[in-house]
Amino acid sequence: MEQSKEDIGTRKDLVRYRLQTARSDLKSARILLAAEEYKGAGKKLRGRLL
Repeated sequence: MEQSKEDIGTRKDLVRYRLQTARSDLKSARILLAAEEYKGAGKKLRGRLL
């Protein structure tokens, strides 16, 4: 079964978006950890891992 090029492009866009969001969440979690806001940092990381 072949996929259209448009469908493949859409998947790539989704992957890029998810990676960008994950990087942003990781950056936020690191900032919260550095500020000793452990509760918020844990929620950020757990939300992405599940």
